[in-house]
This record gives sequence, C-alpha cells and structure tokens, in this order.
Amino acid sequence: MHSPLRKTFYLWNEKFPVVHVDTRGVVNGQMGEVLISQHNSEDKKIKDMLARLSWNKAERNKHLTVASLEVTADSINLNNAGIELSFLKPYIKANSLINLETLEIPETDLLASFQNLFLEGKISGNLDEMYIYYMGEGNSTDVQVLSDTNKTRISLNARKKSNKWGLKGSMKLIPKNFDLFCDLPQGNLKVLDGEKFSLHFWSNPTPTRQKQPVQFLLNAKNFSVLETPPGKFHAVGEIAEDFTVWVNQAHGNLGKSKVTGKYLQKWNPHRYRFLIDGTCHPPDINNWLGLWWKPIWEDFLFSDTIPKGNFSISGIWAGPPGNSLTKGWIKTEKLGYRGFELDRSSIQVEVDKTSTRLKAKNIKHGYGQATGTLVLPRTLEKSNLSMNFSFKGDYPVNQAKEVLGDEVYQVISDVNATVVYCEATGEIYEEQKNNEKDKNVSWYKVYLSSNQPFSYSGIELDYARGSINSSEGLTKVNFDKIGIAGGEGTLSAIKNSEKTDHISLDIELKNADRNRLTRSLMKSSHLQDQEVEDADQVESNIYPEDSEEGGRIDFSLQAEGPLSEPRHFEGSGNFDFYDVEIGTMHLLGGIRSKLGAFNLPLPSDALSFNRLNAPFLLDHDRILFDQATLSGPLSTFDAKGEVNWVNSDVDLLADLKLAGNLKIPVLKQLVNLADPLSRLSTLKIKGDWENPEWTIHLKTNPLKR
Repeated sequence: MHSPLRKTFYLWNEKFPVVHVDTRGVVNGQMGEVLISQHNSEDKKIKDMLARLSWNKAERNKHLTVASLEVTADSINLNNAGIELSFLKPYIKANSLINLETLEIPETDLLASFQNLFLEGKISGNLDEMYIYYMGEGNSTDVQVLSDTNKTRISLNARKKSNKWGLKGSMKLIPKNFDLFCDLPQGNLKVLDGEKFSLHFWSNPTPTRQKQPVQFLLNAKNFSVLETPPGKFHAVGEIAEDFTVWVNQAHGNLGKSKVTGKYLQKWNPHRYRFLIDGTCHPPDINNWLGLWWKPIWEDFLFSDTIPKGNFSISGIWAGPPGNSLTKGWIKTEKLGYRGFELDRSSIQVEVDKTSTRLKAKNIKHGYGQATGTLVLPRTLEKSNLSMNFSFKGDYPVNQAKEVLGDEVYQVISDVNATVVYCEATGEIYEEQKNNEKDKNVSWYKVYLSSNQPFSYSGIELDYARGSINSSEGLTKVNFDKIGIAGGEGTLSAIKNSEKTDHISLDIELKNADRNRLTRSLMKSSHLQDQEVEDADQVESNIYPEDSEEGGRIDFSLQAEGPLSEPRHFEGSGNFDFYDVEIGTMHLLGGIRSKLGAFNLPLPSDALSFNRLNAPFLLDHDRILFDQATLSGPLSTFDAKGEVNWVNSDVDLLADLKLAGNLKIPVLKQLVNLADPLSRLSTLKIKGDWENPEWTIHLKTNPLKR
C-alpha cells in the first residue's frame, strides 16, 4: 500500500478507538475499494463495525483524490469527562476531496446519525435519534442538526466563513419526556422536567457588545432543572464568537421566588455567573448550589411574605471543590430563625470556599432591635469550628435561647426573661476529644443588662447587669449589679473544672425584702430538686405570704460546690435580719412564746427583738453558728450550734442577756446584777426547725462571765 494511502487510512481512523479488523479489497493504480469488518473481540468499545472505503482520482484535478467512507455498527462506546457515551446503530457517510501529498482536505460533506445515545456516569439516561450534516469547502463550513422525536424537535444551522460564524434555527424540548439524571453530592437528580422549553436563534445585526454574532430567545413553562420547583422563564441574550453566552435579560418564576437577572457562561473552563434580583425563597435553588447552600436555611422559617434578595453567584461548573463565590443580601419581613421571630431584617450573605457569613443589620423584633453576624465554616475546611457569632442589641431570651448554639443555650436555659440588652461574641467548636488532654476550645463573651424583672432558676430578679465569659470549658459569671426582692447586690461565680459543675460562688445582697426573697428562693429549681421535707409548709409557717412584719435582709456568702447539688457546698457568710418584730414570728417554734412558757421574772419588752445577725459556716447540709445574735431594746439572745437546712433540724445553745444593747455603762451594770438567768443558765434548742424542744440547763460555773 502506497504511503499516501496509509496516511488516508490514518486520517479516517485517528478519532476512533483501536479495533481488530478484517480487510479485503481491490487497489488498481489511482483507485481502490476496501471493505473493513470487525473481528470478534473482547474490546467492547465498538461492536459489529462494517465500513467501506473507496477512492478514485478526481477528474477535474489530478492532484486530488475523491475518497468516500461509509460506516455502520451495532454500537460505539466513548468516554468523555467521566461520562460513558453509547451510540446505538450509528451511521456515518462521508465524501471528501483529499490532496494525498499535503493531506489537505479542500472539500468534505458528512452525514452522521444514531438511533439512541445512552449516557452513564455523572449524567445517565438516553437521547433519541439525531442527524448531523456537515459540509466544508475552503474557508466555509455549514453544520445542520435535525431531530424530530417525542423529546426533541431541533432544526439548527450553524455557518462559519472567514473566521466568522452564525447560528439560526430553533430547539424545542419536551422536558418531562427526558430521563436524564445527574449524579451530584446532593443526590441523583433529574436534569430536566416540565412542559416546554424552547430556544430560537437569529443573526445579530445590532449586538450590545462587539463580536456577538448570534442572538437568542428562551421560553420555558413549568420548567425544572435538577428538581427545583417548576417555574416559568423568559430570557433574551447573545452568543459571542468564542461561544461565550450572555443572558442580557431574564425573568423567572421559580417556586416561591420571582426574579429578574442576568447570566454569563464561558467555556474551558466552564465559568458562570448569575445576577439575581427579586423576591427570593433561598431553599428553591438548593439543588443548584451544592451541599453548602441547603444547611444555611434549614433553621430558618419563612412566612408568606417572601424575602427580597439580590445575589451574585459565580464559579466553575464541575470545577475544583469550593470554587463558587456568592455575595448578596436578603431583606425580610416576617422571618424565624431557631424559634427567634423577626419582624424585619436585612441580611448580607457571603459564601466562599472557607465559610458562609450572614451579617444581619436592622433586626427588628417584637421586643426591640439588634445587629449580628453568624459565620458557618464550609466542610471543605475540615475544621471542627461549628460557628462564629456576634450579637448586639435587644435579645428576646425566652424566644431566642437556641440562636447561639447549644453551648450558650446551656448557660441561659434557666433564664426566664422577655428581653435583655445583650452584647455577645464567640466561637463554638464541635467536641473533638480523643484523649483527656484535649481541651474544649469553644469560647464566648456575653454582656447582659436588664432593667425589667426576670428570673433565673426560679429566683426572681428586679434588674441585673453583668457578664458571662467562657473559655476552655471554664465559665466565669460576674454581675456587678443585681436587684433581688427590693435589695441590691453583686454576684460572681466561677466554674472551676470542665469535667464537673463545681463552682466558686460569691454573693452579697443588701436591704432585701424578707417575704419576697424567701418566696423567690423557695421557687428556685436548684432547691426544689433537693429532698427538703415539707418545704412548702416551712415557707408558709415561718414566712407567711400575708405576714405584716416584713423585715429586711442583708446576706453574703462565699462558697464552693457542685451547682447540681447545693447541699454539698462549703463556705462562709453572714446573715443580717432587721426592721422587724422577730419575737412574734414563728421562728424556732416562736421565741417569745417559748421563753414566756418558762414564767421567768423578766421586765417588759425583754422578749422584744428587732435584729438577727448571724455569721455562719456552710458545711454541706449544715449551717454552723459560732455566735448568732438576736437583739432588741432591752436584751440580746446569743446562740451557737448548727442548723441542718436539708432535714430542717436545729441544735443550738443560747444565752439570754438583759440590757445587752444598753449604751449607758452604769445602768447596764446595775441591770446585769439583777439578771440571774444569764448568769445561771443556758438555753438548749434542739429538734425540728418548726417546733424544737426548749430546755434550760444550769451553767457549771455560774459566777464566771
């Protein structure tokens, strides 16, 4: 076989897979005919191929050869960009003029068709028969694409001449008849669905940009791409000489969204950009934007008033992971986020390969307004950071406890407040502990201020101002101003260990109303969890709600212990109770009535007491007194011993001293000479807190003072 002929064979076969063939034919000088049939082979790329190749010297030009090729096969399988293409019953017929010396082809016409095209891989499904006719002569090329099936009606003609090209015709699809599916991270989704999709192409005599020879019109009805909600679309655009597609104006109704926009599509790489403006329901386009988009909106609850949005979304189709970039804003009316209901807000959205950032401005809700940011890392970062947040403004605690995540929720879950002013920042990480040395790296800082009453663990507060800081699992609470039961004080608490709920507690309260404070403490969830016998009865008997005595309390406590077990605390403090007639109260069974039962020769008002001062030590369920002093105008009642606040038991020794509060030295000494009770005896008080047993015991050395 001559060298030019070998080159001709190579020219016709270089685009086809390698096959093992039988050849037979006739070669007679400048002409010949060869029949090619496929061997039985394990190669499955081409099946049952049969080809006829002939050539003859051209009559009009002795330097040219007329070559003809006709090929049929049962199937041809190709692979392109991860997609297996199977052409069933392909047919190719081509005629060319070839210069065998230079291998130039000045003229060619070709007809190619197939009965079905099956796709497997990233895209799977099938396309019905299609015909492609190609004719090239010199610097002029014409391509026609024809199809008439229950899926497609295509009549397109593309022409290129002197490096300029044009496109005319139409492409009409019936999307619901397509069975193409795309394998994406968000699922195996149907590529096209709906009633109608049509594209019309014309020459473009007045382009909006230079070198855009083609204009087009797109119309679609009940049309869906990748199983988005069906919509209606209309778009006009242009195609550039490098095949860049510009959608200059588009209108679309998609699900609950109604938008206008623009679109740009480049090739190699397949770079795109959406510009969208209108009413946007973000979940409508979940399937278009990958796995990172949908989780952003799962915690949002949209009302019937669809948010207004403006977005720029760009990237490379099937490009490197995380290449997309989204910027835009959403303006909402009614909107919910993790139970937090917004009346109005403006949210800026930024998404790149590192994170999703939501910046909310002018958040207005039923109790005030605020601003805030929420940063959610992309999974591509392989970070255990769950979120980064900041917030400033009026925070509706009861409605929005879950907004800032589980870590913050655990701190404020016991708070019952309509609204507080809040400034908060922090980073919350998923727990990634492989061994005991791994630390919790989450942190947050929260400043709270409220002039309105609220409660914490059932304890009612009139107002508060302070901060909560947490780092590496350790939490510090510091309120420099709190109002409780009409009094004012401070509170600080430090969680000493990440592994336990052990805390250090420092409380100081001045001038609190006794009745209000007692009722509030008895409602505390931490105290209600303890096994205090008949707690409600104790409260009603000792501090009845309709009590007219009132009284004020100063209280301080420095203690340590587990927050979940208040009866295991240890520490010290001071209790000061004043501005009240204590002797008439049901305290230790009633001090005045118990002492009066001894029929002691006491002066008038000797059993009148208006102040109780009791420094104490707290030892688990025991309160230890070294000197608790009950004082009045003419006498003092000094006690030491202990009270078991869990079992409501007392064990005290007390001395009653007349004139204990007189400030006149001579008169005080004279009265003491007439005070045999304090010199000769000690009172023992033991038993149940409500009604203990009172007994008098003689002192071993009555002359010793």
